[in-house]
Amino acid sequence: MSDPPDFDRRKEDLDTFLDRLANELRGDTGKFTSEIHQISYTVSHLISDAFEQVRGNYLQYTTVKQLTNSLEAAFGDPDLLGTAQRQLAALHQRNQDFSR
Repeated sequence: MSDPPDFDRRKEDLDTFLDRLANELRGDTGKFTSEIHQISYTVSHLISDAFEQVRGNYLQYTTVKQLTNSLEAAFGDPDLLGTAQRQLAALHQRNQDFSR
């Protein structure tokens, strides 16, 4: 499996980053032997604003989930339900809206 792409701050890239990160961390290679190793690996793929978000305090995290929750809170979509509803309402098929 390939490494996840580096993440900077773009919310549209966050889900891809988190999905690829999860796949890499749960791989069966035995590459990550401890939670701190997983946290360090995750931080190594943060750049720009995302790295600045955790730079001074990433050692406070005891699990990768805490770290990724922090990234989601800072860079994720604050209104996932509303965004999904707007996207569904905007769907069109040919010249009609999707509901028709």
